[in-house]
Amino acid sequence: MGSSLDMISADEAARILRVSPRTVRRLCMDRKIPAVKVGSQWRIDRTELMRTLARDSRMSCWLGMDGK
Repeated sequence: MGSSLDMISADEAARILRVSPRTVRRLCMDRKIPAVKVGSQWRIDRTELMRTLARDSRMSCWLGMDGK
């Protein structure tokens, strides 16, 4: 993962993805998006998150980010 400057919270990722923070936490637990748990908080590498979405068209579609 990248430097700490690239890390965002589950709440921030939820705003980017336009889903609930609970959904982001579930995706983190299921290892669908790259994340690390620091204490009780999930931290997500913003760059890796965007790469994952670009690579996995099914996830982009599921999240409503396919442009349709």
